[in-house]
Amino acid sequence: MAFRGAGNSGATPIILEFAPNSQLKSIGDQAFQGGAFDLVLPLPRSLLTIGDYVFHAALRGQPTNLTIPENVTQVGNFAFGTSGTFSGTLTIESPHLVRTPPLDPPNAPGTKTGRLGNSAFSELATNPNNPFSTIFLPQAVFDSYTQTDLNAIFGTGGTYFDISDTEKTNALTK
Repeated sequence: MAFRGAGNSGATPIILEFAPNSQLKSIGDQAFQGGAFDLVLPLPRSLLTIGDYVFHAALRGQPTNLTIPENVTQVGNFAFGTSGTFSGTLTIESPHLVRTPPLDPPNAPGTKTGRLGNSAFSELATNPNNPFSTIFLPQAVFDSYTQTDLNAIFGTGGTYFDISDTEKTNALTK
């Protein structure tokens, strides 16, 4: 909860920028939740885990793209979730985010779908909305989740593509 609610009291835009060549490994639960950030510049390439509710309801503007770096092994529940937060492309580079057996007992509060938490990139499960128009992810990650899992993670209405360079290039130029 280190920066929870940061910037909520003012109208001055806040840009969250990670240091160049940052060696940050983890962003803990609720680190920036409820803040008032207009933009989050690229997540550090060194990042391994993103906790629960990290950027939940923390972004004021509508960043157009988000990339989850290739070394990330866990994205928590509601990590980026809230309707309308993003308005473009989500690229998940990490092949490590394949579905695992649930990390909590089924239907328990905070149950995770796998290595991608419930509503990690969408509105609350009671009103699932996918704010991304395009989602790129490794085929193995996509194949490891059921459609129900994908809806729980990303919401509904997204278009999924394999992250291979050819398909990504072709899709982005259309």
